[in-house]
Amino acid sequence: MAGGQNVILTAYPPAHNMQQLQFANIQLAIEGVYFPFFNELEYSDSVDVEEGRGASPYPMGTTTGQYKANGSISVQLAMREQFLALITPLSPDGNSIYDAVFNLQAQWQHRASPTQIQPPVFTDEIIACRLLGSGITGSSSPGMMVVKYQMNIQLIRHNGRLPLAGLGF
Repeated sequence: MAGGQNVILTAYPPAHNMQQLQFANIQLAIEGVYFPFFNELEYSDSVDVEEGRGASPYPMGTTTGQYKANGSISVQLAMREQFLALITPLSPDGNSIYDAVFNLQAQWQHRASPTQIQPPVFTDEIIACRLLGSGITGSSSPGMMVVKYQMNIQLIRHNGRLPLAGLGF
């Protein structure tokens, strides 16, 4: 460039009130009942698609795919009975663990003072969960004892959005 400078300016947008979300910003409900006694929540979903090839060396489109979701939750061991008291009534016999089907609702919102702009609430609906197994984790350190439950999940709505058109409960 004759007489000019080659300058690249990158501007980064600020976070809401200059804050990022953290684990303390979550509010979890099990079947609509607030449950704060968990140390970890993990959920994810994916769609496995297959490419149509035929006699072509290039993809000829993809299938809609197969949707899959799973996750886990770690509950404080001292509150395991309170957690199971919410889950077991939803089982066929009202007293079993691994065949109970339940819904979770995870809401995320930045904490703001009354003088700040109130941030939006993000809500993920984790639908038709089943516990698949459990294990107690801990050590001789001062760390808290927890029970980690693996979960099968039928559907996750990401702040009202479906993963694929037509899925829904």
